[in-house]
Amino acid sequence: MRSPMRASLSTTGVIAHVHEKRAHARIAAPLHAVVVVGTTETDLAVRDVSLGGLFLYCRMPPGKVGTPVFVKLAVTAGIRPLTLRGEIVRIVFDPADANGKTVLGFGVEFALEGPEQKSALAALLDRAMLGTGTMNRAFPRVYRLLEVTCRTQKELKALMRDIGEGGVGLAVDRLFAVGDAVTVEIGRAGAGTLKLPGWVVSSASSEGGPGSFRVGVRFGKLAAPVRKELKLFLENLYRR
Repeated sequence: MRSPMRASLSTTGVIAHVHEKRAHARIAAPLHAVVVVGTTETDLAVRDVSLGGLFLYCRMPPGKVGTPVFVKLAVTAGIRPLTLRGEIVRIVFDPADANGKTVLGFGVEFALEGPEQKSALAALLDRAMLGTGTMNRAFPRVYRLLEVTCRTQKELKALMRDIGEGGVGLAVDRLFAVGDAVTVEIGRAGAGTLKLPGWVVSSASSEGGPGSFRVGVRFGKLAAPVRKELKLFLENLYRR
């Protein structure tokens, strides 16, 4: 599940390089999961999922790293579940716990059994993208690091962190003001530039280093052709 190096914003506005550890873009949507280890089944909340695996919230993981599991995944509990074989590959501790002892959840890497199962998982992600998002968002978000361009009163480079039909999260090298009008431009090989106008709804400093400010942009009312192109772009991200 390792990917090649991805772009990251430097504090001078120049794109540097960092490692993006995940090979697949993740989506955050309210999916239902049942994890099966041996004869024990546990209902768990999904943080995000991709063609490569998923992350589940759980204070007491059902096994250690390397434990084989089955995951029954569905858009709605009990309806058309897709059963996937996988393995626990990481256990993550809650960053809010200063003592570092509270578990936040664990990651599972899928072992997909042929192209039919991959197609079935992709179709499940398609259905998930038709619903609402998590964290009170109206739309699901797709998480992928990607270099983009922001245009306000001037042009600057940014690092896209996540994107959905309603907006986009960016890492930039300067603080934006809430309410600033901005157009996010995404280059697409062979398909031209996708231009998404909107305004800043959140802007705050992060932990420092490259792209040390986090900016949330809400899209304005997009023309029908632009919204169609955005949906296609999102599908290409998580299906790739």
